[in-house]
Amino acid sequence: MKNFALVNHSFKLKLAVASLLLTVITFNFSYAGGDDKMNEQKNVIVSMAGELFKIPQEYLSPNKELPEEIEKDNMIEISFFFPDFSGFEKGDNLSTVGTYNKKQVTAFWTRVSGGGRLDANKSIGNAIKYGLSIRDTSLDIDGLMAYKNANNTGVTYKAQNTQGEDVLIHCSEGPVNSVCKLEYLDSINNRGIFASFDKEHLPNWLQINNKIISLISDWKV
Repeated sequence: MKNFALVNHSFKLKLAVASLLLTVITFNFSYAGGDDKMNEQKNVIVSMAGELFKIPQEYLSPNKELPEEIEKDNMIEISFFFPDFSGFEKGDNLSTVGTYNKKQVTAFWTRVSGGGRLDANKSIGNAIKYGLSIRDTSLDIDGLMAYKNANNTGVTYKAQNTQGEDVLIHCSEGPVNSVCKLEYLDSINNRGIFASFDKEHLPNWLQINNKIISLISDWKV
């Protein structure tokens, strides 16, 4: 009888352990499945001017409770952060509200019917002609040609990106921060490309530009 009771107790113990292991495995499988569903829901189809983009929602702002598909008139705005160019973290998804973040880059692109407004050489030529800017070689930095703007309104830099497009970067000093705004015409894809970032990242402007182009290309459906 004692041996039977011992065997019976051992069997019940093994059964309990097996049941526990099965529960853990089932839970882990369900949790993993839940993660997969969450990952699937992180992409949003954004349409703009006849183009479709599949954009991870962490790059959009605000990104809470976004529908699966969004239609934009003529502009798609995103944000990413230095040093790894990741999107918004959980609980931090507003690009214009909250503490100023020097690591943030806000960018957007548009479809354009003509590139006159974004012609860097034409813009600089007109600025010089009308006394709005003057060439200042002493302010050149990292291959950027500097033009000092009138009335202490900052410096405009001109450069060429790796796609062969002429780019303007307008930098200004503010009471709280110094911001640079990049703009140019992506003539190959007929898009206006714009980005705003803290001036400390000016030496990284080409990296920023290439990241924007890369993301647009990767996201295009």
